[in-house]
Amino acid sequence: IASFENEIDALASQTSTLAELRDRECAAGAALRFLIAPIRTIPVELLAEIFVLTIRESSHIQDAFAVSHVCCHWRQIANNTPRLW
Repeated sequence: IASFENEIDALASQTSTLAELRDRECAAGAALRFLIAPIRTIPVELLAEIFVLTIRESSHIQDAFAVSHVCCHWRQIANNTPRLW
């Protein structure tokens, strides 16, 4: 019985290790999918123009802030687009 318990403990440890590796691989895959997302291939100038065209005059500051808070890439574009502000 003791040998079975030792075997169970070893298998549980392996299962835990494999689950951690799986989780890391899933996270790495998600990061890679983000890097090749089509939105990232749009030129900065075009994104800036899209931002300007989508800002409503009645709430332009709130809209500009909303755009600038999507991600750091969009924040950089928004901050470097004076027509948004």
